[in-house]
Amino acid sequence: MKQVRRVLGVWLLLNLMGLAVLALGWMALHDIFHDYVSPGVLAEAGVQASLPEWTQTSGEWSMVLVVWALLLALLSLNVLMTGWLFLRRPFEERQDLPLSR
Repeated sequence: MKQVRRVLGVWLLLNLMGLAVLALGWMALHDIFHDYVSPGVLAEAGVQASLPEWTQTSGEWSMVLVVWALLLALLSLNVLMTGWLFLRRPFEERQDLPLSR
């Protein structure tokens, strides 16, 4: 039982590290979004230029949003399940189970 608990502890630690890396990646993308040369950024800077529609990269940003949302959901679920397994009490033999007799 101690080995299972150790494996679960390592698994939980790796998943928490994955969430931290996910957060760092989000912060980097957030910074790129605000520094990216787009019509909105140029307008804020007072530069008059007509850029093609494709420079807004709306499809790429939508894909990034979907991927990050899925990763966040999967890693969060993984952390919750691992934490539950790590923190629960050892399985005690129950009398109402046919296999425990």
